[in-house]
Amino acid sequence: AEDGREPEERPDVGGEFGRDLQRREVPAAGQLGPVPDVEAALRQRPDNAPVIAGLGLALLAKGEYEPGFACYEARKLFDGDRISRAGIPEWQGEDLAGRTLLVWAEQGIGDEIQMARYIPQLKQRGRIRLVCSRPLRRLFAQLEVELIERDEDAPVPPAELFVRNMSLRALFDMQ
Repeated sequence: AEDGREPEERPDVGGEFGRDLQRREVPAAGQLGPVPDVEAALRQRPDNAPVIAGLGLALLAKGEYEPGFACYEARKLFDGDRISRAGIPEWQGEDLAGRTLLVWAEQGIGDEIQMARYIPQLKQRGRIRLVCSRPLRRLFAQLEVELIERDEDAPVPPAELFVRNMSLRALFDMQ
């Protein structure tokens, strides 16, 4: 293959759970059909956030973006990342007038670039502070928002509200 992987190799999406789902046929949202492990897990615990988030990653890998992003939102229920512990309320799409929204970078550079498409819409609503990886600072300068270099050792920057960049698609799809 051009990317250096063997043809039967697949990208690591969602760990072993995601690899297992990729080997199966993952149907459209609401039709788990040939994914009995997921069905069984969700029958036992319909609120099983790791299973739902893993399904979201598998759906995203299959190109099922709307249900994939919706399911991936479940990661927030078990992730316990730094931004969750910072004491800043999470933005749910409400009015930002007079408030600062911190857009928190998740995942890798490709995902940061993909989710940057929502920054112009956010800018129309309020003041934006965008956490981004160092290599993206020059590219993201054209967004004309305050850029904060992503640094796992630095304290979470102050803001009235925050949103994870990977949640922007789901939030904007709901509006």
